[in-house]
Amino acid sequence: MRRTLGLLIVLCVVGILILGCTSLTAPLQYTNNENISYVILGEVTYEGSEHVGYTDLLKAAKAKYPDCNYVVDVMVDVKRVAIFGWPISQTYYMRGTAVKYK
Repeated sequence: MRRTLGLLIVLCVVGILILGCTSLTAPLQYTNNENISYVILGEVTYEGSEHVGYTDLLKAAKAKYPDCNYVVDVMVDVKRVAIFGWPISQTYYMRGTAVKYK
């Protein structure tokens, strides 16, 4: 009885961990809900070496999605290459979600 109860608890914990680590909602690509005033078009990325800004990401979004009005959830990563502490180059990676307002 004790062994069965222990096994049941372990299986429940494993099930909770699996469900907790799994995304239950898929990314929203398009919507037909009339209560929402925007449509999520998709993810957009931009890569540049210097003078990188939001307008560059917006231009990349408009090139990929011509109806794009705005980019939200913007993230910027920087990759720097250095030799013996001296910077050689750096590259900026920007990504965000393209949005079209209705």
